[in-house]
Amino acid sequence: MKKPEHPLTVIKRDYVDTNRLSYQAVQYGTGIPYKRIKKHIEQRKYFSPIEAMCLARFFGEEDDHFLVLQARHWAACISNRGYKQVKNVRPLNEVRAMTVRRRRRKTPEKRETESVDESDKLG
Repeated sequence: MKKPEHPLTVIKRDYVDTNRLSYQAVQYGTGIPYKRIKKHIEQRKYFSPIEAMCLARFFGEEDDHFLVLQARHWAACISNRGYKQVKNVRPLNEVRAMTVRRRRRKTPEKRETESVDESDKLG
């Protein structure tokens, strides 16, 4: 899988540089402090969900546009690195099938003896 482009690289290239905006102009329009905008974009640190929504509205995108970019980037990074935890996840249908097979293994005789034992405990 191709290495995903960082969402803040996209913001800088497609929005800030294309529109010839300064970080001060973005600050004025979004209300996000200048130092934070500069730090996030230049050091490639993620924006908070609120800041991402402010940027999306400022640039005329859907409210969740930059959040979706960040989420896609994270998902691509995780799948590229091949974490064991993610690789070992079993689909729900497979787990259900395993548990159903285990339940069916009990014979009717065992079920009857279990119910008799339970009635002895109650009485």
